[in-house]
Amino acid sequence: MTPKTTATAAKAATATTLPAGFEHDALKSLLAQGTTKGYVELAQVRAGLEAAGVSTVTAQKKVLRVFNDQAIEVRDDGTSKAAPAKKTAAKTTAAKAAP
Repeated sequence: MTPKTTATAAKAATATTLPAGFEHDALKSLLAQGTTKGYVELAQVRAGLEAAGVSTVTAQKKVLRVFNDQAIEVRDDGTSKAAPAKKTAAKTTAAKAAP
């Protein structure tokens, strides 16, 4: 299988209905890169969203859905600011002493 060229990637992306944010060159470029390589880095997606002025959660989800629909993996490059999962302590039941 031959890798897709940027022009082929752009044509494939335009065949899909794209959210308004994809009118911006930063997201178009990111989509083309992702279609060619199969992935994009999380920091690149953040920068593209910021450059395109995509700030609402709903709009950001639409952009991420396009990457998913195009089979483009968004790789966590360690820049995620998400809080680590909380560890829950195991509850112990103390045995009641007989009087």
